[in-house]
Amino acid sequence: MPSAPAPVQVGKSVLSSTEARQKLLELYKNKILPKFLNHDKGILRKEMLEAILRNLPTTPEEFREFIPLKFREVTDPKQMQFLPNILEIIKEVAE
Repeated sequence: MPSAPAPVQVGKSVLSSTEARQKLLELYKNKILPKFLNHDKGILRKEMLEAILRNLPTTPEEFREFIPLKFREVTDPKQMQFLPNILEIIKEVAE
């Protein structure tokens, strides 16, 4: 059975990619979903969630650089208000 990658201390908190995924899904369920019911254009829809966790952007500039345009263009612009929350969670991920 493969073991989870060992977290490395980064700043105050350290999250594994699994823990970051869980925190992002909690953000989606508790904050985004109640306001925006369109899953197909969600900022944390499956393809976006995977791209974010694969590329680990920590700034809006990195988000624009690392997340494919085809994903960003489909995202509901109103949901971009949650990008700072998403980036804060990603900043806690141990690479």
